[in-house]
Amino acid sequence: MAEEEEKEEEEESPRRPSAMRALLPLLLASAASAAVIGIDFGGRFLKVGIIQPGAGIELVLNEASKRKSSAAAGFNSQGERVYGDESQNLLGKLPQQQFVLAKLLLGKPVDSAEVASFTEMLHPYEFLHDEDTRAALVRHGANETFRGEELVAFVLSYAKQISEAHAGSAIKDCVITIPPYFDHIQRAAMINAAAIAGLNVLSLMHENTAFAFKYGFDKESEFSPEPTNVVFYDLGATSFKVSVVSFSTTVGKKNKTTGAMSVLGVACDETLGGRFFDQVVLDILADKFNEQLKGDDVRKHSRAIGKLRKEAERVKDVLSANQQFQVAVESVHDDRDLRMVISRNDFEERAEAAGLWARLRAPLAEALRQANLTKEEVHRVEVVGGATRIPRVKEMAKEFFGRPQLDASINGDEAAALGATLYAAKLSTSFRLRDFAITDAFPRAINIRLAGGEEVEEEGEAAGKGKDKLLFKANSKFPHKKLITMTRAEDLFVTLAYRDDGSPIASFNITGVGAAVERMAKDPTKTQVGKPKVSVTFALTSNGLLEVSKAELALEMLEKYDDFELVPSNDTSAAPAAEPNATANGSNGTNSSGMVKVKVERERKRLHYTTLAAAKAPLGAVLPINASHVAACIARNKRMLADEEARRRDAEVKNALEAFIIDTRDRLGDEAVGVVSTEEEREALRALLDAAEEWLYEEGRSLGAPAYASKKGELDGATAPLLLRLSEMEARPAVVSKAREAVNWTRTILAAWAEERPEVTAAERAHAAAMCDNFTAWLDGVLEEQAALPAHAPPAFLSAAVTAKLEPLEKEVRRLIKKPKPKPKKPPANATNGSAANGSATNGSAANGSATGGEEAAADGEEPDLPKHDEL
Repeated sequence: MAEEEEKEEEEESPRRPSAMRALLPLLLASAASAAVIGIDFGGRFLKVGIIQPGAGIELVLNEASKRKSSAAAGFNSQGERVYGDESQNLLGKLPQQQFVLAKLLLGKPVDSAEVASFTEMLHPYEFLHDEDTRAALVRHGANETFRGEELVAFVLSYAKQISEAHAGSAIKDCVITIPPYFDHIQRAAMINAAAIAGLNVLSLMHENTAFAFKYGFDKESEFSPEPTNVVFYDLGATSFKVSVVSFSTTVGKKNKTTGAMSVLGVACDETLGGRFFDQVVLDILADKFNEQLKGDDVRKHSRAIGKLRKEAERVKDVLSANQQFQVAVESVHDDRDLRMVISRNDFEERAEAAGLWARLRAPLAEALRQANLTKEEVHRVEVVGGATRIPRVKEMAKEFFGRPQLDASINGDEAAALGATLYAAKLSTSFRLRDFAITDAFPRAINIRLAGGEEVEEEGEAAGKGKDKLLFKANSKFPHKKLITMTRAEDLFVTLAYRDDGSPIASFNITGVGAAVERMAKDPTKTQVGKPKVSVTFALTSNGLLEVSKAELALEMLEKYDDFELVPSNDTSAAPAAEPNATANGSNGTNSSGMVKVKVERERKRLHYTTLAAAKAPLGAVLPINASHVAACIARNKRMLADEEARRRDAEVKNALEAFIIDTRDRLGDEAVGVVSTEEEREALRALLDAAEEWLYEEGRSLGAPAYASKKGELDGATAPLLLRLSEMEARPAVVSKAREAVNWTRTILAAWAEERPEVTAAERAHAAAMCDNFTAWLDGVLEEQAALPAHAPPAFLSAAVTAKLEPLEKEVRRLIKKPKPKPKKPPANATNGSAANGSATNGSAANGSATGGEEAAADGEEPDLPKHDEL
């Protein structure tokens, strides 16, 4: 039987990020840092928060200036990839090519309930089995398939693009929210999806933890050492999640009081979300529309269902605020419209028949049980998630907690994105945030099993051979490490699995034990005295993934070593062992007390440590994609991005050409244009612009940027002379006026400098004055030439020439202005504050005891010529 002991290791947790007390002033960043983003990847909507160096936290607006976008991506009729709301709007026309709810496919096989729900809810997707990973693939077209990671990467690529457009710089680092129930394969798949999109995941973050972090950040001043227990009631598009979080304050270093939060319980229902309520409305609409069909079912027609699905989502939202709604959908199928009135009561009755309302109670009760709290010990109930807007959903929570009202002190649409963004800023080295401790909880317990039937013991209870041992209990804080130590002389093979359903997570093959023991046994100076002990440290990372962070062998050995000791020189038994050349106190090995140093052999016990190798192999119904899969997906995504950039560039140049044609043609009718052109010239340009417009909308309709740029170049060449005359006519008076002002100002200061600036010589002033005269003569000459020309003739000179001609004069004046004044001369060495030693006075014995102007006094009592100066 192997002896086994375990102990927990505390880890400095990156899930204890600091938070800010105020959004803007306390965000400090280095000037060379990059922005980070937080992505709330919901089932229906995508929200992105951003923090930039020197700025605050805000939500990213999409190209339509909206704060949230549809979490959808797909392809239009030309096969071009589209994102967000553009993809959502194509659901009614091209439902097979628009991919929604993509994150449900992460880490799921074809026969899973999640994949089956797509068919049950009438999504027209065809799924295939991936032989490499055993995950579901989605068919697109005749010969193309996409992994779930790629479809999620499409949406993340969109998040990256709108963030970079917002920031004006590249975005790399992010935090992404995920549901707490995601297993290891789903978490790894989300990280791989981010890599495909070109993002680096600083950490994944549970959705409710992101809500709680933002809540705690906003409410920190209200907390005290006494815990405040808050329930986060989150009914999103795909699932129902309930978290119980305790908020308090703690006193840390230097008696500094900071906020803290700890997740006490998490309960989820993965198959209860807003989409199931959407399906209830969809069924009502489909049943009503089927009354118009003769034996046919609209559910068989994907385009019709796509239209009704969009309407169902809208109807559900409207009924959250109204008792009834008039539905009107044109051309649903076979040129038939749908017109009906649906009431909130109709909706609630169908949802009741589907058993949806009753399922809201169980997660609430389970979360409280995990937190070991009663309903009365809950201080606040915060509702978040889009589907909590449904009135009956709120009523169920009120009934459960016995409260007249629920709390809604944070923006449920935005708080998760902003909480994730704050966490990204904490993990980034570019920002420093106010301390706010976070202790998150991993909801599932994890078992460990040793291969070979070794006996495993659980704390407080004995277990037979081959049974699993609890490694991490449910709701363990994470990131977290646990150290397992066992007596063992052979290599170790362990398997980790979830405790609730036994599904495997990964295996670890710990090798090097036997080789290390054998190597030590061959050393003649060492003898094994203890049993070898293997220590393995398992890490539950901030992403919720399991790794072996350290594995080592400890072997206690009895080893021999040489030592020396002093013995009496007359000790004949020890004398033979004396070192022949050793000395003590410098007297031939014998010290003053008659002692001699003798070599002796001793023994000691010593622990020897050997680092072991730990090879991980993922387990489960689905395997994560490998490096080659990721590389192939990255390459395909880059090709799509390159195509999109080319189309964007084409559209940009095409739009610029179109705008130029329209704008220039409109300007041809301006009065100012009529002054600088003839009617014949204008008519010729109109004909040229009309022809270019016709070309743009016909044969040039689908050409690329080079063709549009070439056409723009032709038009630029044809219109440039007229536009130049126009711009010169408008700019010339102001340029000439400013030039004359500059010359007049120069002449004025040159005259003043004759008395005030003796350091500027007469020759320098004369040179600058001559430059003024030369410039004025040139300007008068070209203005005379211009006056003699008709307005539609090429200009005699350009405004830019005036500026260039004036520049040497300006440069010379700047040089003279910067010319330093002469330094004052030092007084003679024998000068005093009174009279000089030879009887000649200094310059008047000034009140401050110094000679004025730095001039020496004149000899023989003559007064010196004093420099003129302004009176003070």
